[in-house]
Amino acid sequence: MNGHIRDRGRDRDDRPSVLLVDDVEANLVALTGLLEDMDCRIVRVRSGNDALRQLLKREFAVILLDIQMPEMDGYEVAHYARDNPATREIPIIFLTASRETDERVLRAFGPAPLDVLSKPMSPVILRSKVRVLLDLYTTKRRLADAVEAHDRALAELAEARALLDNLPERSPEAE
Repeated sequence: MNGHIRDRGRDRDDRPSVLLVDDVEANLVALTGLLEDMDCRIVRVRSGNDALRQLLKREFAVILLDIQMPEMDGYEVAHYARDNPATREIPIIFLTASRETDERVLRAFGPAPLDVLSKPMSPVILRSKVRVLLDLYTTKRRLADAVEAHDRALAELAEARALLDNLPERSPEAE
């Protein structure tokens, strides 16, 4: 996990965040209802521009992104997110009412971490996918924290070794 990503939006609530993006309030309410008992913070926005602003403010474990929105559609939001090194690895689950979109999305984004769910979606499948991504995010964050702690310990050992190496040697005759 990138260090500059980890510094954004870390506060006392260490739960992973999920970004919900849909221009229809009823859809946001329904998604929130499906996810609210999961151990995560839910951030809801109603436009692509608001989604991009949120991506600059905090770190997200996953984005649930409606494709068909006015002004800036989900494809455009995803392209901007993928172009930014700080957000390019956030998994995206596209939400669409169109059946033909699945292949178009996969062609457009290649092997990037994303998925497509058609509306109406299965609550069980949506919750399962989000749970896996939240668990993956938490594991990656713990691993990054462990690597950071290990690097600090190595730096402290190197400092101590340098101090020891600079001590004058005592000869046995001096005792």
